[in-house]
Amino acid sequence: MYLRVADRWIVRRLDAPAVARENDVTFTAVGTVAIDGHHCIKIEARRKATQDKYYFYVARDLKNLAIVTQLVQSLNRSTIQKLTNISLEST
Repeated sequence: MYLRVADRWIVRRLDAPAVARENDVTFTAVGTVAIDGHHCIKIEARRKATQDKYYFYVARDLKNLAIVTQLVQSLNRSTIQKLTNISLEST
């Protein structure tokens, strides 16, 4: 998501855990999909106060990490954040 600050645009990441902690959000599992070889559960999150919808694609084999997050806003605006080259191994 981009945020305008002092006549410039900065990037603000989509934060799945922060959305999950909000009180006015409802979650619905809407299907499954494969993304980059990971079997994911597609979860829709909706805020009661707005028409914004989030879609989280949670990879079961990566300890339920949201590897793709999409924010769909009114006026046909959409923002997507995708993680790639993921490793949960410590170095």
